[in-house]
Amino acid sequence: MGEIQIQKIQRTVQVKDGDNKRKKVQKTYGKIIYRKTLSLDDMAEHIMKHGSVYTEDVVIGVITKLKSCMQEMLADGHKVKLDGIGTLYPTLTSEGVEDAKDYSPCQPEHQAL
Repeated sequence: MGEIQIQKIQRTVQVKDGDNKRKKVQKTYGKIIYRKTLSLDDMAEHIMKHGSVYTEDVVIGVITKLKSCMQEMLADGHKVKLDGIGTLYPTLTSEGVEDAKDYSPCQPEHQAL
């Protein structure tokens, strides 16, 4: 297995001090350095190199079917757990409104991610 490369970056952020006043401080964070984005074909080829009995076209077909089924299940409000990978689920961010009758999920500020 490979190794994720992490770069240190410094940012100036505002924090509250003991008197509840804001002050600027330097903080160091980690940032992942991405190598490249692998395509479906790249992943199918990689799977084949691990001794898969399935040909590249079969692997691509299974991944493509998984993708379309996952989109369908997520759109229906389900969570999809892929063991060893993670759980995927739809999320929603929105700005609060004073009166509930003014809320509409169709407003641009209320979009599912």
